[in-house]
Amino acid sequence: MSTGWDSGGTRVYRWNGTEFELHQGIQTPGAFNASFFSIGGSQYYSAVSIYYVNGIYQTQSKVYKFE
Repeated sequence: MSTGWDSGGTRVYRWNGTEFELHQGIQTPGAFNASFFSIGGSQYYSAVSIYYVNGIYQTQSKVYKFE
């Protein structure tokens, strides 16, 4: 996960039976907190984003569903 105020992304890893390998990168600018959860057998990732640009707070929080 990014460190909060930067424009980094989130790396998603999968277990291949032996080790974790990079599966996907997700753009999560300003990610401040994140959570993985399941509903009805489906897996989700939520990223709470907030960052400060030109004197204005920007928020772009999203929920992603993995298939």
